[in-house]
Amino acid sequence: MKMVSMRLSKKAANRLRKNMLVAEPEAPKYPWGLTLHLENEAVDLLGISPSDYDAGDEVMLAARAKVTSTSVGETEAGGKNKSIGLQITHLSLGWPGEDAE
Repeated sequence: MKMVSMRLSKKAANRLRKNMLVAEPEAPKYPWGLTLHLENEAVDLLGISPSDYDAGDEVMLAARAKVTSTSVGETEAGGKNKSIGLQITHLSLGWPGEDAE
């Protein structure tokens, strides 16, 4: 599979920042919904420890997911909304250059 950068353009980031209910010091770098938080159960299932990582480390993530919902719609202002709901069912986390299992 080809990797695609999900980083927002400056124009898109500034547009999102203007629409935020709470002012943030800087515009978001990536669209909402792309942050993944691994909590106790997921960390234990993966056999990893938060102490193995530092903020700013780059890791490789591979996942299998099930599509749980799809939606296409229009807003009152004439904009279009598209979404796909995904439930991750299998996950692998490793360092760049490691072989995926």
